[in-house]
Amino acid sequence: MNEKTDQPTPASTSGEIEALEASAWAQTGRSDVEVIPIDYKRHELRILAGSKQERSWRAKPGRREPWTLAWLEDATRRGDIVYDVGANVGVFSLIAARLLGGEGVVVAFEPGFASYARLCENVALNGLSSVVVPVPLALSSSSGLQAFTYRSTDPGESRHTFSAEAWSAPAGQDRRKRYTQPIVALTLDEAVPLLGLSIPNLSSSTSTGPKGTFSAEAGAR
Repeated sequence: MNEKTDQPTPASTSGEIEALEASAWAQTGRSDVEVIPIDYKRHELRILAGSKQERSWRAKPGRREPWTLAWLEDATRRGDIVYDVGANVGVFSLIAARLLGGEGVVVAFEPGFASYARLCENVALNGLSSVVVPVPLALSSSSGLQAFTYRSTDPGESRHTFSAEAWSAPAGQDRRKRYTQPIVALTLDEAVPLLGLSIPNLSSSTSTGPKGTFSAEAGAR
């Protein structure tokens, strides 16, 4: 159960790749969305990309968050339960799933509607639906409806603003330039039993920098 998975996965056949791409195109129905490879040498993975953020950043995890990538490679073991908090379009969830070697689960929390939809598409595109569990919720210090203000509604965008305070509807016409969405938030202690989740061995959050990237909640090592 603690064996590290250092061996690369074999490359997919052209037929398998074509089938995945055809499925992805059928799901999106958009001419501006393409299937691109993730720049990751250990395992072959792909994502759907229709935004600048997906093409420039999400497909290059070693460039954007090298500390997260290094930590996943060093810490992930077969059979682990991995929580990806703020999973975005799922690049690190996909990598973690491959590193698990078919044994274990990745729970990917992503409250943003566009990135969550793309996360689900990327999981299906890579054939990892049995390993990655997408959850459209925010983990917070308190539970309830809370305000999530988008920097952009494009999938793959980051640096949104999330408030752990209770959401309230603005009085009168909402003239804010950025879209603020009330989202469902749960504490980790409530989410685990309510959703029937396993307690994580590893927990990664994309909302902090390299020194504070990984939490120690709920048994994370």
